[in-house]
Amino acid sequence: MATLKQQLPQIRDAINAALEAAGVAKQFNLKSLVAGNCRFDPDAGSFTFKVDGVVAGAIGKEGALYEQLRQCEPSLPPLFTVIPGTDDYIVGCNPSGTKIITMRNEKRYQWPLLSVRRRFGVVSEPSLSEQRAMGVSS
Repeated sequence: MATLKQQLPQIRDAINAALEAAGVAKQFNLKSLVAGNCRFDPDAGSFTFKVDGVVAGAIGKEGALYEQLRQCEPSLPPLFTVIPGTDDYIVGCNPSGTKIITMRNEKRYQWPLLSVRRRFGVVSEPSLSEQRAMGVSS
C-alpha cells in the first residue's frame, strides 16, 4: 500500500477534478483555479495544499515577469504575439528570464530567449542571465 506522501499527487489530481466538476473557477469568473504546492509534515501526518487562482483577463505571474523583461529588453514583442513561422504565442517567461513560455493548441512550450530574439530579427549579445545559463563568465 502506498504511503500518504506517495499518494499526494493523486490527491492533488482529485482536488483539481473536484474543483473543475464544481465549476468554482467559472462561478467566480476565474481563468484558472488549481491545487498548487503541497507541504507535508510526516511527524504530524498532515499536509496542506496551496490553491492557485488567476483572475479572468489577467496575464498571470509568468506574463508579469515577461513584461518586466521587456522593460529591460524593449526589442522583445508584446505578450500574446505569435512567433513568426509558428503557431506559438507568447504568454510569459521563466523567473530567470532565459526561457520564453508560449502556448500552442492549449499546450505550453519553452523557447530559449535567444531563439525568440532571432525569430523577430533581433540579433544582439546574450543577456547576463543567458550568459550565466551558457556558463560564460564575465
